[in-house]
Amino acid sequence: MEWSNETVLKFLEWDENEPVIWNASLPNHKNRNDVYDAWNRNEVKMDKKYTITKLKKKKDSLMATFRACLNKVKQSLKSKAGTDEIEKPPWFAYEEMAKFLRHKNLRRTINTQDISTKKMATMIKRRLLLVEIDRPARDNNDSMFANTKY
Repeated sequence: MEWSNETVLKFLEWDENEPVIWNASLPNHKNRNDVYDAWNRNEVKMDKKYTITKLKKKKDSLMATFRACLNKVKQSLKSKAGTDEIEKPPWFAYEEMAKFLRHKNLRRTINTQDISTKKMATMIKRRLLLVEIDRPARDNNDSMFANTKY
């Protein structure tokens, strides 16, 4: 069954009102029963036209499209474009989803091409320091990198 734009927007509105589904920072986000109940409420609101499985697939599809649009917006901001040149996605559902997802951690990744060599070296040293703190030294050498194997 094809989803109309109106149906998608209603679904997103109901999804926004069920943060246990999309907000991983909530304590009950990991509670299967709470999440299932939220999906079930959305299924009922959709007059049971779509199963929970189909609703989940639709959410995944919408999230993929939203992430692609959001990345375009972020890239236009990185290019230091003027305010008139900032990407404004033409996708009908972007604004509705951005209302409640823009500030959530969608996927945190590091683009190593954007990181300078000096910054990367600092990140590696910090990582090694954390390893050293967690692991007791095997010898009396006080060097931070004494037990690091290369």
